[in-house]
Amino acid sequence: MIITTKDGSDESRSMTATGVLPITPIGFYKARTFYAPKYDVAIGASTTPKLRSTIYWNPEIKTDRDGNAVLDYYNAEDTGIYKIIVEGIDTNGNIGRLVYRYTVD
Repeated sequence: MIITTKDGSDESRSMTATGVLPITPIGFYKARTFYAPKYDVAIGASTTPKLRSTIYWNPEIKTDRDGNAVLDYYNAEDTGIYKIIVEGIDTNGNIGRLVYRYTVD
């Protein structure tokens, strides 16, 4: 096993050896957690409006056998037109996407 690291310079170094298969690993990605405030506290609630550009994000939604899923989220405290974008992939690698708009008065 040969492990080659980069030192940050722009110089390209290559090693060639018989019987060695070069593999370039993609790397490690630690998934981020999306902050979702808890709105279950009614006493002493803040009067400051909750304005956020992203209302809800969850990369771990799983559907039932019929492809349905249920989720709950809180809107921002501003009236207007909101857009929901749902994107996903099934077990066969098929990609799905839906854009839905709704109005809050």
